[in-house]
Amino acid sequence: LAAAETALSGSKLKPAPADSGALDNAKVVSLKSDMGVAVMNVGSRNGVHPGMPFSIYRNDKPVAKALVVDVRQSVCGAVIQDLVSTNEPVKVGDTGRVETSKG
Repeated sequence: LAAAETALSGSKLKPAPADSGALDNAKVVSLKSDMGVAVMNVGSRNGVHPGMPFSIYRNDKPVAKALVVDVRQSVCGAVIQDLVSTNEPVKVGDTGRVETSKG
């Protein structure tokens, strides 16, 4: 995660103009497949905290559920859970959306 955060913060890419909505449009920027962890481009500055659940999508099609286990300022690591299909693993570029509880 530290390497991902350094790479993102050192990139010449400009951040999105507004962080609002970032939790509904996070991007998977790296994978640690051996550990089953997806690194997403949202972190504590976006309000992410450990234990936060995300749904992972590809072209608005659900791919998996993930649970945040580590948070840095601009990235987080989430354990991939509940793949929709073992033939469709999470990939870099997939979109993460925070799940909200409906009480």
